[in-house]
Amino acid sequence: MAAKAGRISTPQPSHTIVKACSTAQYKDFCIGSLSSAPGASKADMKQLAVIAVNLSLEEAQDVSGYVVNMEKANHSSSGGLKDCVELFKDTVSKLNDSLSRLKGIEKKKGSDVEDAVFDARAWLSSADTNVDTCFDGLSAHPDISRHLHTRSLYLSKLMSDALAVTHKLADKDDP
Repeated sequence: MAAKAGRISTPQPSHTIVKACSTAQYKDFCIGSLSSAPGASKADMKQLAVIAVNLSLEEAQDVSGYVVNMEKANHSSSGGLKDCVELFKDTVSKLNDSLSRLKGIEKKKGSDVEDAVFDARAWLSSADTNVDTCFDGLSAHPDISRHLHTRSLYLSKLMSDALAVTHKLADKDDP
């Protein structure tokens, strides 16, 4: 698994990473997490999109496993946690779909790239919404919600960054 930003020192970011993260909500986080990813320093924008989604997917798989374990440990809890298990599984699925759609994008041109980016962004947005929906369902359980929110904050930032990077792919004024 790639090193998480802020936990180790990161190399000087490439111009492409800085450009990819320029519209990110968590710009410094985006630069740090991408700079720490293997191969990112020499990646072009299309490759960075794949790397950003892959970082999100790896973290989503970790958080999904964590939610499953929480649900087992809090078996008497409401259906909210069970719903979260399903939502995080769906998040992993959506990120896998997004990653699959972006892989091979280096060989695509024109409308094929636009279609792949559109699909990837739709799945990324849906994955991000799943996390919010999970927390909405846990409103009656503030301790569980707060604990899970802390655990999934890194994932939310990674998905936000992946959306920003894929947005750069769709930006015709910024090749």
